[in-house]
Amino acid sequence: MGTSGRGRGTEINTYVEKMLASEMSGNLADVCPVGALNNGPFAYTSRPYELLTKNTIDLMDSLGSNVAIDYKENTIMRVNPRVHESINEEWLSDKSRQAFDGLKRQRLRVPLLRKGADFSEQAWEDVFAMIASRIDKVEGKDIAGAIGEFESIENIQSFKDFLNSLNCFNY
Repeated sequence: MGTSGRGRGTEINTYVEKMLASEMSGNLADVCPVGALNNGPFAYTSRPYELLTKNTIDLMDSLGSNVAIDYKENTIMRVNPRVHESINEEWLSDKSRQAFDGLKRQRLRVPLLRKGADFSEQAWEDVFAMIASRIDKVEGKDIAGAIGEFESIENIQSFKDFLNSLNCFNY
């Protein structure tokens, strides 16, 4: 890493002609001595003194890294590592640092239908009708269901009831 340009035109870059590709590159913002490197989604959204912090454990990796979640009102603004020498020291993976961004900025709000390389927006009613017509053509024994580890008991039970209503017991 290094700088090019002068004054207001100074940019931080890599010295070699390659992109800095690392699953830990988000830590560069933490170790920058002058604060010139910013965390992408957090940059210019609020000031650190406006934020409240909750200490917790990271669920995005199997280490159980210690993290501090900074929030403002009811919105997560950033996730930072918390020092724990025997688990994550003071480091945090990019996945853990950026995962919350998908909860508020990169969410799909309308169903998309893929046709080749293109996607087109669809109405919810049309999508549900399409799903129902495809499920009606399949026998229950040919259906299998899986659910993520972070789902609530209520969602898991609803999913199980839905599969059972299709005579599917493969979950």
